[in-house]
Amino acid sequence: RGKRDTRYVTKRVPVKVLAQPRATAGSTCSAHFVSAPRGLAEANDAIARTAAEGFARGTVIFLDIEHMDVIPKAMRDYYMAWTRRVLEDGGYRPGFYAHTLNAASIYEDVKRVFDAAGVTDEPRFWVAGNTTEFAPGKPPSDVGHAFADIWQGVIDRMEERNGHKPPIDVNVAASPSPSSVSTD
Repeated sequence: RGKRDTRYVTKRVPVKVLAQPRATAGSTCSAHFVSAPRGLAEANDAIARTAAEGFARGTVIFLDIEHMDVIPKAMRDYYMAWTRRVLEDGGYRPGFYAHTLNAASIYEDVKRVFDAAGVTDEPRFWVAGNTTEFAPGKPPSDVGHAFADIWQGVIDRMEERNGHKPPIDVNVAASPSPSSVSTD
């Protein structure tokens, strides 16, 4: 009997699959935290914090909606409830930070909320992405959305400021202060 060649023997190894819970106790970031009631609660919090910081009535409060491959219904419910509440309060204006791949869908949703509330102003949008086309001096609409008020085209560029090199995001805006009460 010859020696058995074990170089090509496949061993069966049991695989243990670990399922991580989506939200753990004390966690502050999870898909389970987006719902219409949560959007309402967080709009109330944003309104209260903006007032407490002394911002003028009419200031735009931007909701950060990060990139998603697909926008889940719960997320849509969240940002539409948030928008409704900020509009209903009337003290401040809702604005939205969104990735270029999600911006059009989010715009359509919040525009319907604006229309239902009888608000004729356009929602303010700060759109991130399309970095290969970005250059300071270009209009925000060059991000690919006519409704863009701000275009974030470069993220975390290291620039020296007063002897320090903090990471800086480079944006272009349609007005000097896109959060201001009036951009005229």
